Amino acid sequence: MTFSRLLAASAALMVMACGPALAGDKPKFQVSITVDDLTVHGALPPGTTRQQVGDNFLNAFKVHGVKEAWGFINGKSLIEDPSTETVLASWRAAGHPLGNHGFTHMSASQNTVAAFKGDIEGNEPILKSYMGDADWHWLRFPFLNAGSDAGHGEIMQFVKDTGYRIADVTITFNDWAYTDAYARCAARGDTAAVASLREKYMSDVVASVKRARGLSQKIYGRDIPHVLLIHVGAFTGEMLPEVLTAFDAEGAEYVTLEQAQSDPAYDFTGPKAAQGTMLERVAQEKGIKIDDGSIASLNDVGPIMGMCQ
Repeated sequence: MTFSRLLAASAALMVMACGPALAGDKPKFQVSITVDDLTVHGALPPGTTRQQVGDNFLNAFKVHGVKEAWGFINGKSLIEDPSTETVLASWRAAGHPLGNHGFTHMSASQNTVAAFKGDIEGNEPILKSYMGDADWHWLRFPFLNAGSDAGHGEIMQFVKDTGYRIADVTITFNDWAYTDAYARCAARGDTAAVASLREKYMSDVVASVKRARGLSQKIYGRDIPHVLLIHVGAFTGEMLPEVLTAFDAEGAEYVTLEQAQSDPAYDFTGPKAAQGTMLERVAQEKGIKIDDGSIASLNDVGPIMGMCQ
């Protein structure tokens, strides 16, 4: 056997030993998972409880090695349905932290600054109760709205003065738009509509990762650590094993929120800081075009929200 053939044979044996999957492995990216609207988000399909929804999240996190998933709470849901207290208890028992999403999920731009501050403070006794000595000072703005132009500066100063850190968002697949549609379609027994929702949902999941990574490269020239926003809805709970499997296939490595936002890309000094999703906001601030067809896009939420009406 010639030397060149010997090398070729050796290379073939190495491929067989290592497995063909190595050739298709995708570059890794870091992502922190955050969940909004604990303990209640949207309608439930028949036969499903809020506790079952929460358990679906926790089980999926455990299977996929997600060691930290911040749950952002709206305390009003506990007042309206005290039985959902078990969702928070289970979340903490699984080792996941809780943060502030406003007591009533109040829009900062459609209310006075004083009212918004009060809504944030209204959650704090609950957070202190469940978090104990652990730090709960992470804030997710409801609707990703950090206030009107007139009130934005005062709100951001309030955040700083009270020791909060803002949980920004770089990946979202609009899971909120599917929640009530799924509950309606499931109640009707419309299996074809449910199958369509699942197909659209998973296409959005994959597109959201490609979009965020594409924007990251376009804006920063690199893959920054990402923050995923999902909601504690029944459909997302059911789909989460598939979601995380898709993330795994795309190269996800699950990190803490602290690890993700320690990257200098998470800069909150701009005039639009914390408004909307971070990558779209920064692209706009820098005048970077992102609608030229080179960046993946998601499904239109209108038709999805209208299903099974």
